[in-house]
Amino acid sequence: MKKFLNTERITAIIWFLLAVVVFISASRMPKPLLDPVGPGLFPKVVSIMIMVISTIHFLLNGDMPETVKKELHWKNVAILAGLIIAYILLFPRIGFPVATTAFLFAFSTIFDSRPMSEKWKANILFSIVFMAVLYLIFKVLLGIMLPTVIIGH
Repeated sequence: MKKFLNTERITAIIWFLLAVVVFISASRMPKPLLDPVGPGLFPKVVSIMIMVISTIHFLLNGDMPETVKKELHWKNVAILAGLIIAYILLFPRIGFPVATTAFLFAFSTIFDSRPMSEKWKANILFSIVFMAVLYLIFKVLLGIMLPTVIIGH
């Protein structure tokens, strides 16, 4: 019989509690008069999603299928962390379109198991199309200013 509070369940509880703190903090943000949504909507939505996912994870008792356990390598985690750090550092310097396309291409190329001759064209297309969709969502639909600098200031 498994322990009731194993590592996975404790992790789920911690994530749930952090999400509750974020939700409460977002609820206390002042709402501008002319903006019916306010700045707290996005953190509230994300915190609710984290609460739902952590509850599901808790209820599943943290059991992970063997195939997922076998495929989790710390090398991949380190590569992904490096890509995210590079993206964060490059984003304000080279702009959203170039940094995002480069990040998506590197990510999809590194983690795609197909041979390079088969994947590079599809990964370039995926990176450009996905970046364009994100750009339209943030810039056009949400009206969020994104850095578009290609060459230094």
